[in-house]
Amino acid sequence: LSKRTMTSSSSIPSPFSLFKFQQCLSKSSPGTYPRFAHISAASSSALLPSRLIAYKTLDSTHARLKSLSRGTQHASSGHGMLVVSQHQSKGIGRISKRQWISQWGGLYFSFLSVFGESVRREISSKQQQQSVNEAIIEEIFLFRMCVAVAMVECAREALRYALYETKLDNSAQLSPDNLILKWPNDLYYLNGKEMYKVGGMLMDNEFVTTQQNQQAETRSQQETMPMKMKMKMKSVQQEEEELPQWMSLGDDDQQQQTAEKTAKVKCFTGIGINVNQKEWNKHFPEGESLSGLMQKAMSDDSTLYEFELERVLAGFFNSLNKWLHVSDKKHLIEQYKKVLGGTGQMVKVMPQRKENSNVYYMARVEDISTGGNLIVRRTDTGEKVELVSEEVSLRPVSSEE
Repeated sequence: LSKRTMTSSSSIPSPFSLFKFQQCLSKSSPGTYPRFAHISAASSSALLPSRLIAYKTLDSTHARLKSLSRGTQHASSGHGMLVVSQHQSKGIGRISKRQWISQWGGLYFSFLSVFGESVRREISSKQQQQSVNEAIIEEIFLFRMCVAVAMVECAREALRYALYETKLDNSAQLSPDNLILKWPNDLYYLNGKEMYKVGGMLMDNEFVTTQQNQQAETRSQQETMPMKMKMKMKSVQQEEEELPQWMSLGDDDQQQQTAEKTAKVKCFTGIGINVNQKEWNKHFPEGESLSGLMQKAMSDDSTLYEFELERVLAGFFNSLNKWLHVSDKKHLIEQYKKVLGGTGQMVKVMPQRKENSNVYYMARVEDISTGGNLIVRRTDTGEKVELVSEEVSLRPVSSEE
């Protein structure tokens, strides 16, 4: 796994579990479903992939995953499916589905998780139905937190391992901890005032409702979590999922007229990480890869470091598996805040469609709300504002600006 001998020292990063992405590319033809390799010794969550479809190039892993998952009307159609590609011709970004630059050398993948737990409600109680919907939203919010933390952690661990392997682990020029989450969806490397975009995530939800002896019906909604979602759920059949206790919706034991109800949510998660790209599109000057970051810390005549894509992929799912099994959601939220860049700092807040204009205000980041929105305090009015991801973008700035 390494050119250097691994020891049990706690200061040396442990090697990633092996997931042979390249082997899957050579052995798996599009449309087949080989069994997903063992990622971790720990028991896997029901939200993790179990089937792999690997491509060398695609238009979009997200679009292909959605297409493959709609073979039936069953609520769990496509559950556990993972689509991976080394290149995308029409990668999808978060804001207005704008294109994600997906050059050769990157790691692009999308996977489908279906989750939802049964709850009991009083048929005539609209108030209780509203609380059920809020609980479902919290499930999605916490799952997204797990994904965001895993994205940052896998990039940090890949960089940390590379620095160790090249004997640059004591380099002051490059720190894995400078890889942060730029709320809500982007992976950035911060170096003083310089910002490099290294990756990002996209999550779409399809809220699936079914009723006994009736045909399943679905409705799609772009999920830019954290966000304010409005859901009207109909009576559905119960289908148990394997979820941590803190992600369970629980039961209402009131002995009143009740109906068994289960929310089914198809969650399409897409991740793009710039890993081994060497050159960048002129329209994306802020982009950088993990390999490019390594080059900045190495001598000019050094050979470009090349990461193993399967290790980065395995690192992501190892981390995701770990956080999905955390019993205390407070621990997850605290870790999310730790990887979140800009906490306590001054930022510019701008409407998404006006990022290139002078329409903005200055604010200081204070916290994350229980609904997953960013809480800032405006410097001009002192007002505390709860930002919604589909309404604003953030650009960290120094306090002097």
